[in-house]
Amino acid sequence: EGAASNTEFLVRVSFLEIYNDQVYDLLAKTRQRMEVREKTDRMGNKEVFVKDLKQFVVKSVREMMNLLHKGQKIRKVGATGMNAGSSRSHSIFTINVESCETTEDGKKMFKVGKL
Repeated sequence: EGAASNTEFLVRVSFLEIYNDQVYDLLAKTRQRMEVREKTDRMGNKEVFVKDLKQFVVKSVREMMNLLHKGQKIRKVGATGMNAGSSRSHSIFTINVESCETTEDGKKMFKVGKL
């Protein structure tokens, strides 16, 4: 379904790899270990995040898929007896969607989702 014309969206993606207990940004210009951190929000909930993980704003599915393919090319893979392209790592491709709807009375309602 199409969004109402009074709604704006911001979509950002990131892509990380966990290999041998180390975290790497698959969309960074150079491959370097990233630092995993923990923070507590206002409600006392703990959140784990990767410090300085690159996020890219995308405006189309094509842009998103291009970034996914770019990151997949540098993931650690190797052959096993069962699979010639077996992954040697775990990866997480994250899509952050933010929307801002302006109501008829001019109020702004924000929604945030993470996939």
